[in-house]
Amino acid sequence: MNSMSIWEIFKSLFDYTQAFITKKPGPVIIYITLLLIFVVADNYLPMNLVFVSVFVSIFWNILSNAFLIHIGHIVKENKDIISFEKALKQRTTVDFFTQHWKESLGMMFGNAVVFFIIFLGEALVLNFSGFLAAYYATKNHDIFAISYTVPVSLGLIFVITTLSMISYVAPYVYAGVYTADSFKEAFARVFDLISFGVWKKCLNLQYFFDVSMWFVYSTMVIVMIIPLMFYQIVAPLGLIVLGVYIIQFPMFSVMIRYWR
Repeated sequence: MNSMSIWEIFKSLFDYTQAFITKKPGPVIIYITLLLIFVVADNYLPMNLVFVSVFVSIFWNILSNAFLIHIGHIVKENKDIISFEKALKQRTTVDFFTQHWKESLGMMFGNAVVFFIIFLGEALVLNFSGFLAAYYATKNHDIFAISYTVPVSLGLIFVITTLSMISYVAPYVYAGVYTADSFKEAFARVFDLISFGVWKKCLNLQYFFDVSMWFVYSTMVIVMIIPLMFYQIVAPLGLIVLGVYIIQFPMFSVMIRYWR
């Protein structure tokens, strides 16, 4: 087990981000430009062109995933900044968007299935708790009775706990997705989001501290982006910051899972 600390991880994260932007700016510029185009198209396409909007969303999803998966592979294979820079120079700009389409499709379909299962499960739990609450309230003729509030409270606690755990294990799980080598592997690894074995594995102090620091960093980024989004003239700056932040997610995820 490597003794690399979270501070060294974050230093590497910022070093890799800087190297990526300065040594190989082409893919970053294209990715952020496509992000800007997608946001504009999503906001200004007429409602009667809903199928075009769906197609654009799917295309962007596949292209974005392929780009992030390529980054994940490079970070996993190059654990020092010198080899990382060499790996960047050995790849063309086109490689970043074309080499991992199969894995990208696997990730997209995996996300669709897993989140359908998650939201269906949450809806069933809330509906069932609501049914119990209504049943006991009708039976007791008192909508403020304890028997009314308990099922709803338990349902909400279950939903909040489940969604919190999914968010908690997401960096670990997606590190596996970003380093997958096939459609099947990428598709299957997304299901680790709802794997109790993975949840248990991530319940350790080191991972908790890693993810806590990432959440703190994410909050700082969001706080910086939100004011920019209120003014159209500087909104592109907010999207640029968001694009860089998205690029950092596979880097950080792979670092905390495979570098130790």
